[in-house]
Amino acid sequence: MLRNARYAAVLLILIFLAPAWAMAQDQWAGRWWDRPRIAERLDITAGEKASLDDLYNQARRNLLDLKNEVEKQRLELEIALEAQPLNKDAAMERFLGVEEARSRLATERFRFLLEIRSLLGRDRFQDLKRFFEAQRRGRGPAPGGSPAPGPGRPAQSPWDGPEN
Repeated sequence: MLRNARYAAVLLILIFLAPAWAMAQDQWAGRWWDRPRIAERLDITAGEKASLDDLYNQARRNLLDLKNEVEKQRLELEIALEAQPLNKDAAMERFLGVEEARSRLATERFRFLLEIRSLLGRDRFQDLKRFFEAQRRGRGPAPGGSPAPGPGRPAQSPWDGPEN
């Protein structure tokens, strides 16, 4: 019986991690505006760069707190699932706590995205989206006309940091 509860706990944790991992793959992490070709292609001004820096730093602070809350809620769920005897109501309450924490995290990520969209405007935001989509697929030129990744030219993630 205890063994089944542990398997269930592991399964639930994996179920929670899969969507979070997938979501993380779609995030525009890092300071992409510090890469000269992207900044030049999007005509990022010094004022916009300063605004993006401020937005990024505040979002990072908020995301760290929210990620920590998700981890705490997951721990509480794991403890509830391992309890003997199993209290279904307590486990469900912990599950809902995890879901609420994940929702707050996703909301903060989307809020950051909205701020970027607001700052860049529609056209530049669409250009940035196309760049990230091409990078994710590993094809197409990066802003500024650099060649697509291929044999001998590894794909560079758009959030690898400033180019030297």
